[in-house]
Amino acid sequence: MVNETILMNKSIIFILVEKPYITLMLLSYLEEHEQMPIKEINIRTLRMLKALDNPLRIKIVEYILNSSPVAFSEIDSHLEEERGREINNGTLAYHLDILAQSNVITRELGRGPGRTYSRYNISEEVIEELRKLDLIVETT
Repeated sequence: MVNETILMNKSIIFILVEKPYITLMLLSYLEEHEQMPIKEINIRTLRMLKALDNPLRIKIVEYILNSSPVAFSEIDSHLEEERGREINNGTLAYHLDILAQSNVITRELGRGPGRTYSRYNISEEVIEELRKLDLIVETT
């Protein structure tokens, strides 16, 4: 069996950043229940969690975690195969931009014969942050 990294989808991610008062109540609850100390949460982490508030972006990050670095076309092919239907290139580019702007993934631009391409990766620092937040589970 192949080792695979899975990004856990936590329902708490969905309300972070957009509703700061709910975020503070939620973080207080998590601290009370010893699930996540407030002092470990910072703006960078909140932005990263907000970027992960979409099931498609979670699938993208899971794929990059297990296959990085990957090209746009590889991500597109993987999602099409997994979902059983084509995804619009504009939609995929939009979600990749959100992940890149929040520093969840990195984008490297390269040049090939007559074209420019992007390769996506996840830094070890981000992987450690996701582990610290208990969002990554290693499977065997």
